[in-house]
Amino acid sequence: MALRPRGLRPLGSAASVPRRAAATLCFRASNSSAPSVSAGTVEHLVLEQLRQLDPEGFSALWLRQAPDEQARLIQRLVERVDYDRVQGKLAITLQADHLTVLGEAQARAAKETNP
Repeated sequence: MALRPRGLRPLGSAASVPRRAAATLCFRASNSSAPSVSAGTVEHLVLEQLRQLDPEGFSALWLRQAPDEQARLIQRLVERVDYDRVQGKLAITLQADHLTVLGEAQARAAKETNP
């Protein structure tokens, strides 16, 4: 079970999104007076959702990368992150080709590990 900051719960999952469509993963605050969401919380939620795409592969890839490589990977996987404070909703939209990008990154990492 993925850890989520208190007050946020998932509304959708990547498994229910067609592979060719951009995936939007949403979270909604459990109360009506939604607080601001810190950058650290947003980063945590984005990483948790990416781990759910490929739990073992993504975590292994992420840990092998330097911070600048991690930043590039996130830029290639995530199209946008939106937070609606009024509705208390956080939406993470992945690039349409996020699964292809992830697979290519894993293949490159495997080549570097086992040349």
